[in-house]
Amino acid sequence: ISAAQNISRCCQQAGLTIDDLILEPLASAEAAMGIEEKEAGCALIDIGGGTTDIAIFQEGIIRHTAVIPFGGNILTEDIKNGCSIIKNYAELLKVKHGYALPLEKFENTRITVPGLKGRPPKEITLRNLTNIINARMSEILEMVNYEIVNSGYKEKLAAGIVITGGGSLLQGLDRLIVE
Repeated sequence: ISAAQNISRCCQQAGLTIDDLILEPLASAEAAMGIEEKEAGCALIDIGGGTTDIAIFQEGIIRHTAVIPFGGNILTEDIKNGCSIIKNYAELLKVKHGYALPLEKFENTRITVPGLKGRPPKEITLRNLTNIINARMSEILEMVNYEIVNSGYKEKLAAGIVITGGGSLLQGLDRLIVE
């Protein structure tokens, strides 16, 4: 309630009028899912920057929601720490070269990251980058699966899952989910 009140107050101070407030998973579902999917049974997985939100629909009704406190930002932090680079370069690597699975074809591919203040550039193997991403994404997906199983609707998702949010753009994510 206090978060909603803060949002309302900020909007009023900015001269805006609020018509309605809607739960984030419901808004994402409206944008990414059809009526048939919600009716048949579907899990919406919204991989955002700070969190991964889960909303499970059955018979057109939201039946279960959960929030996992990890999203795309933790991937960036993992890359930053794992490769000993600054956050901006870590984000760029994630977006430009990120892949959810550490494939053998990445073994010898190297990426050059500019050095800082006259220091030499740093080379990172694409395999190392994908290993870092794979470890965290696998962890997030395990938590998602745990929530889906705990909801009691895992066997009732005739329409499967819909993945949305910025994290859904990670290359190879669909293949990782299938595994």
